[in-house]
Amino acid sequence: MKTLTLEEVVRAVQGRLLVPMNTVRVTGATTDSRSVRPGDVFIALKGPRYDGHDFVLTALEQGAAAAVIAEEKARRSLPTDRQGLIWVHDTFEALSRLAAYHRKLLAALVIAVTGSNGKTTVK
Repeated sequence: MKTLTLEEVVRAVQGRLLVPMNTVRVTGATTDSRSVRPGDVFIALKGPRYDGHDFVLTALEQGAAAAVIAEEKARRSLPTDRQGLIWVHDTFEALSRLAAYHRKLLAALVIAVTGSNGKTTVK
């Protein structure tokens, strides 16, 4: 991932940083707290078996630069005075926005493989 400032991430996900922070560099993004590396932004997604919000503090302790969290969940279970928390309305939408923002920065050629035949074989 191209290195971003925390301010760029907040703008890209259309979120709100709860506690202002000094200049922070974000060097990656993950939705799996077990794979957090220092400098990553952790995006807390709720799935059928697990809720990423249950692992936000662990991700931050493991060196995540920030965590993107849903407002409603944060108000109920996370300390709002913790640095690195970015509130959004929907973490799935935030992940999509961050990916789109990052893709635009890369100016890469995008190719789509469509149709009903051959895609699995090509993988």
